Amino acid sequence: MKKLVLIIFAIVFTLSVTGFALAGRPKAPKSMCLTVPPTAVVFSIVTKPGGSMKINGNQSVKFYDIQGIFSEGPASAPLDGSGYMDGDVFRFHLTGVLSAGSNATTITAEVYYDVIQESGTMNIMFATVGSVGLRTWPLEAMPCTDVTIP
Repeated sequence: MKKLVLIIFAIVFTLSVTGFALAGRPKAPKSMCLTVPPTAVVFSIVTKPGGSMKINGNQSVKFYDIQGIFSEGPASAPLDGSGYMDGDVFRFHLTGVLSAGSNATTITAEVYYDVIQESGTMNIMFATVGSVGLRTWPLEAMPCTDVTIP
């Protein structure tokens, strides 16, 4: 009987320690809204778990599918992309096309967002016919309830 109690205790203890270890790992946000201070630029995105694979010495990495919208004043564009967690940093890529009449601007961005600090950096490229602009922007989290989509 004592052995049975010890075995049950060992199993419960092991499961509880494993659960705490897994719970301590940061996860990609299910949704978030990011702004570029002090501009009106906003990125509103949702994430959905995609596949995972073993890399880096048999470490499992989960990938996320991303959908959302870029907005700046009266202009907006749908976005899509993918990403993964790298420690506390959610690394992801976004792409979209902003159309204004006969002009179209392709937006592509690489984002490094610290989920603990709720801030990050975006390297973004705006490309139109005959013109390419590259920028690095700081990002801050904002409440999605404050976002107005044109």
